[in-house]
Amino acid sequence: MRSNSAGNETKVRLEDEWGTVIYERNGLGANQLYRDTLFLGLGCYSLKIEDSDDDGIDFWNNSDGVGFIRIMEVGGGILKTFEGDFGKSSTLNFTVNHLLKTEKIAQMGYKCYPNPTTGRVTLAGYDLAGTKVSLINNLGQTLNVPTEITATEVQFDLSNQPSGIYFVTVLKNNVRWTEKLILQ
Repeated sequence: MRSNSAGNETKVRLEDEWGTVIYERNGLGANQLYRDTLFLGLGCYSLKIEDSDDDGIDFWNNSDGVGFIRIMEVGGGILKTFEGDFGKSSTLNFTVNHLLKTEKIAQMGYKCYPNPTTGRVTLAGYDLAGTKVSLINNLGQTLNVPTEITATEVQFDLSNQPSGIYFVTVLKNNVRWTEKLILQ
């Protein structure tokens, strides 16, 4: 990060998914270069850059000069360059070693059917042995419903549950697979 000539207007803060501040830098000097190395564990993070004068760190219509903020890999290239003309703030939400794309998670090879359902649901997939399977309602509560389990299938009976959205999760080898399920 390099501050502009009004570095004292800029504040950088990194928080984890619970809002705990992991890193913070403010009171920057004018036109100074800052290099900070952070080693982050598994999880979700939010990096927020704020400017108290609402003109970012590279605004064309004033004399504050030009600054920049980049995220780089240790010993590697640039991962992200922030737009300098961000006004009041710019936020980057990201994860470390935690996939958010369902296409990657779906490669575990599990499937719930029928979906939508009117009661009975089958979770099928290769090698369900050693997995932890949960059924969660839209309030985040784990449900205890009649269940039949074999090595390749788990059957849930939702016929006594109210219509709505549910989530089936499978945890195996510290990898979580989740599918949304609609009960009509």
